[in-house]
Amino acid sequence: MSFGFGLLGEKLSHSYSPMIHNALGAYDYGLYEVTPEALEDFMKNGTFSGLNVTSPYKKEVCKYVELDPIAIKLGNVNTVYHKDGILRGTNTDYFGFLYLLSLSGINPEDKKVLILGSGGASDTVKSIIEACKPKDVFVASRKKSKEYVSYNNLPKDAQIIINTTPVGTYPNSYDTIIDLKDFEKCEAVIDLVYNPFKTPLLLQAEKLGMKISNGIPMLVAQALRSAEFFTGMSFRRYTADIIQELETYVKNIVIIGMPGSGKTTIGKAVAAATGRTFISTDEEIVKRAGRSIPEIFASDGEEAFRSMEQAVLKDICKESGLVIATGGGSVLRDENKDIIRCNSIAVEILRDYSLLSTEGRPLSEGKSAEDLEVMYAERNCHYDAVKDISVENNLAPEEVAKLIIDKIRRNSK
Repeated sequence: MSFGFGLLGEKLSHSYSPMIHNALGAYDYGLYEVTPEALEDFMKNGTFSGLNVTSPYKKEVCKYVELDPIAIKLGNVNTVYHKDGILRGTNTDYFGFLYLLSLSGINPEDKKVLILGSGGASDTVKSIIEACKPKDVFVASRKKSKEYVSYNNLPKDAQIIINTTPVGTYPNSYDTIIDLKDFEKCEAVIDLVYNPFKTPLLLQAEKLGMKISNGIPMLVAQALRSAEFFTGMSFRRYTADIIQELETYVKNIVIIGMPGSGKTTIGKAVAAATGRTFISTDEEIVKRAGRSIPEIFASDGEEAFRSMEQAVLKDICKESGLVIATGGGSVLRDENKDIIRCNSIAVEILRDYSLLSTEGRPLSEGKSAEDLEVMYAERNCHYDAVKDISVENNLAPEEVAKLIIDKIRRNSK
């Protein structure tokens, strides 16, 4: 299929590039999945007008195009376009990473910088960091070479750490590459992964009070720069809006709160209003176990239920663009807090204790409003650790859903 413009790669099903480019309304943009064996024929005989290029072809494509100075310097290409009858190659990742640095407020000058990974993205990042006059730059790689440090011998006094590897990328969203507790002088972390929104590396950095950035600003900025090569038009004024739109799209909306507070009903209303898919973790647990939640509690106990709950959360929360209603105690395990925050906006539903439904809920059934108030007091610190916003459930579900959507929009600006 010919889109005119598109992304060239081997496996592209989870790419956000079409969303970014098609938001400009300037051309049709799609995905070109090409096997290594078919790459030469595609580059020589394809009918494309312009391409973005991703792994594993950024270096391979160089032999089919005329390189500009940036592409020559970096030794890889991520943008291919026609000009004056010549197929040309450049690298807009360079521009994208410069934009990310500016937006994040992270300044490498006179700092020790550690770059994780030695692929094409690492080459781009290293070139820019070196131009920022750092104190020192180290590139970590599993390749045995004098120009790289091994992962067994990382500089523990690094002040800025940049991950250019795919570790932590969906669907392996909970993988991490290093433990930041080993880097006591680290003050900022950049992870070029953009799905999930916050990798475990970024979540840990955030907890340790470091400056952080994911790869979304770079992804969007480089895409719009490539669009300028494709069309000769300027699109930079759209960068901030598209970053915000993409961040909102990537994140799930996770509903948390006390048992019986109306999370499922409100979650369904939010899903209907936003066109998202709704999932209840409790319903998924019942489906997998083939038993009701009271039956699981009665036969296996709470800890077994919490383990089932955690497994379901891990599977669901790494997806994108869902509305997810969680169980009332889902935030009690510390591991679940990170699972939820990895790729989600967390919304706490508040409700008068006397109105909380308790039927069929093992830990609250038969309890008085006073008992439920005590339960909330015990859990409140856990809800606070996860939530981004909170909303009172004192209106019709559709009205509460509208309040949630409005708060999310304001919160993302």
